Amino acid sequence: MKKIQQLLPNVYRGVVSDPLAEEDLVLTYWPSTVGPMIAYRTRPVGVFGRKLFVEVTDAQWRDELQALSRRIARQLNKAVGRKVLWDVSFRLGRERAKPPARTAAAGEPLTPRSSDEADDIRDPNLRRIFRARRLKSAAGKIA
Repeated sequence: MKKIQQLLPNVYRGVVSDPLAEEDLVLTYWPSTVGPMIAYRTRPVGVFGRKLFVEVTDAQWRDELQALSRRIARQLNKAVGRKVLWDVSFRLGRERAKPPARTAAAGEPLTPRSSDEADDIRDPNLRRIFRARRLKSAAGKIA
């Protein structure tokens, strides 16, 4: 059985052939490519040209990661399934604040039931991929 990470690039390329879509895929793969420790201390901002810009919480992490930038770019390209990036650039950014605790009014469910199953997908990039694939599939059935 294949993992979703192995299937996603092929499915995604079949649905969308837009450079912005490739950027979404790179951003989606960032945490699994660099691992949880680096992902916690970084925030990918976006792809400009063929370079991914990433904010880092402190200068020491920035220096360490900059030394690995080409390697990280190769790993991301491998995860995406094509050469999207040449390099990764690390910049100092703000430290991450913890998200506020969720609160609910008395008697109100914590997670309201959604009529669209895509709303249950937490990752915005994966949610977009899912919706695009669903639309393409529905269009194929109509034609």
